[in-house]
Amino acid sequence: MFDIIALVCALGMNPSECQPPTALRQIYLGTAPNELRCAIDMEEHLAQAANMVPKGYWPKLICPRREEEKL
Repeated sequence: MFDIIALVCALGMNPSECQPPTALRQIYLGTAPNELRCAIDMEEHLAQAANMVPKGYWPKLICPRREEEKL
């Protein structure tokens, strides 16, 4: 299982620098059974996240594997 998380990052931030520790905040958007499903549903999740992002920031979606399932 994968969590779907939107990272809220400043507009001037390089996408590669937008990571959980550097994001303004993290927005939990739900779960996906696998990475492929997360990617397929990406537009819907992006639209959902965009409504929660303040002006001057942008959302970056990530799909990390749930901690308890990591080997």
